[in-house]
Amino acid sequence: MDFDNEDIKKWRGDDLEWSMFDEKQREFLKWRDYDQFEWDENLLTWEKLSSDRQRIQMARGWNAQLWDSEDEVLPMRYSTPEAFRPVVFDIDIPALKSLNVESFKEIDVEVRVSDGSNPKPELGKFTGQMSINNFVEAAESGDADFYLHVEDGMKEKDLLQEKVGDVILAMKDSLRNHAGFQSLGVWNDEWEILDKGSYDWALFLGAKGTRTNLHYDADVFNFLYVVEGRKRMILIPNDERTVEKFPTTLNEDGGTGHSDLDVLNTNMTLPKHAIEIELGPGQGIAVPYLCWHAVENLELSLAYSFRIKN
Repeated sequence: MDFDNEDIKKWRGDDLEWSMFDEKQREFLKWRDYDQFEWDENLLTWEKLSSDRQRIQMARGWNAQLWDSEDEVLPMRYSTPEAFRPVVFDIDIPALKSLNVESFKEIDVEVRVSDGSNPKPELGKFTGQMSINNFVEAAESGDADFYLHVEDGMKEKDLLQEKVGDVILAMKDSLRNHAGFQSLGVWNDEWEILDKGSYDWALFLGAKGTRTNLHYDADVFNFLYVVEGRKRMILIPNDERTVEKFPTTLNEDGGTGHSDLDVLNTNMTLPKHAIEIELGPGQGIAVPYLCWHAVENLELSLAYSFRIKN
């Protein structure tokens, strides 16, 4: 892209409306999840928002003081020990049963893949490109060290939106109505009033033995669900107990942090407060807010996540 966060700050400071941008600028803003309504709404003061829009923004974490400040990004809420409650849920999500590994053999679309054999992957680095169907065939044969992750802001997401996007968002109803979620208070009823643009999805397809590095996400809500395969997962609280414990590299937008600490190494003693779990088909976990986590695919695995963006 030809633009970055500094350009967004400048455009905000200049009070530029959507109609003032050229095609390349709009393409960049769409990549950063803006549309004309959201961009122009941010030019309004809190008092000029309708009462319904105020409720929606409050459910996302904004208030009048934050909205009218010069900061363009909602600050991350500091995590607390009470927020670290990793619980594995058994849950039936019928909408995802047809979106299995086999179904991806029908998709002849070129995507970027990452090296899943490196415990310390460089931030945001893609190491290859191949079609999804070829990737699945290589992974099934055991001849692959790659994993495919399709997340917010990636061009692969646009390529798969028609097949996956709307079905993934159907996860919301299954999660909202789950008895375990209700009893533990995992689901916030205020999220129901959010507009569809606040709901997000991601996809993770990895060969046996592939892994992610230790990282955290800043999503308000992040539920990881396994459709096929088995995953080993290390979770570590990111709060006052672990502050500044791990050297961290931040993404460009500051919303995601990565560490080089190889917690998936079985010869390593896990850090204090760390929890190790396994997820199998039909199981999921609501990743605690800002929680450090690293994931290893014990088998060829396909997982999806439903997220509510910060």
